[in-house]
Amino acid sequence: MLVIFGLGYGIVSFVPLFSLGKIPSVANPLNGLILFVFLSGFLINQTMSRNKTLHVSITLELSRTRRIMHLIENIEANARWKKEVKKSLIAYLQSIGAHDFATYHTSDASFRDLTHEIYTFVPKTKKDEMLYEELLFITREIAFQRQELTHGLSSPISPYTWIVFCLVGVIAIVLILLIRDESLLAMWYVFFVTVIIFLIADLLIELNVLTKSKRRAYQKMYVENSKRIAKE
Repeated sequence: MLVIFGLGYGIVSFVPLFSLGKIPSVANPLNGLILFVFLSGFLINQTMSRNKTLHVSITLELSRTRRIMHLIENIEANARWKKEVKKSLIAYLQSIGAHDFATYHTSDASFRDLTHEIYTFVPKTKKDEMLYEELLFITREIAFQRQELTHGLSSPISPYTWIVFCLVGVIAIVLILLIRDESLLAMWYVFFVTVIIFLIADLLIELNVLTKSKRRAYQKMYVENSKRIAKE
């Protein structure tokens, strides 16, 4: 925050004044600011939507893993199959919780082991058929959520989009510097507009990057879920 205010002060203090008589009339700072606000609003909405999708997908996956346990407990199967499914389910959750959440895709093998154990069951009663059908549905839903999570983790704002965003921000700052005069009001106007542009850029960076604390929080959710299942 202090760095951003320092940048704003430095631009106002050390960038020389331009001659207003040599500035073309088309250099209207309002155009640059409108373009910057539109672009930043679009990108912020995109990153917030991505983060929301990640959180929802994680919550749904965890709730469905618990649902798997509830289903196998009511299926009239041999104890060995139930034990193996539970063991694979716990191993799957722990494989996510034991590694950086950014490497979520490394749990693919553990998920395949889980589904393999589930698919080995052969229902013998009508009740088991109904419960097993729902178990297969839940498994497919988890697979879908895994795709959503993998996509969300691997789809940040592209470098090309960052270049466009930075160029638009620089253009907006240059345009307001072009119309600046020696008045105190103009100096404060340039200072606050510049600071706001930098703050928006900082906010976008924070939203776009899944911070270490957030990744650890998600890992903890999987670890806690595995412990809860192990006690059941």
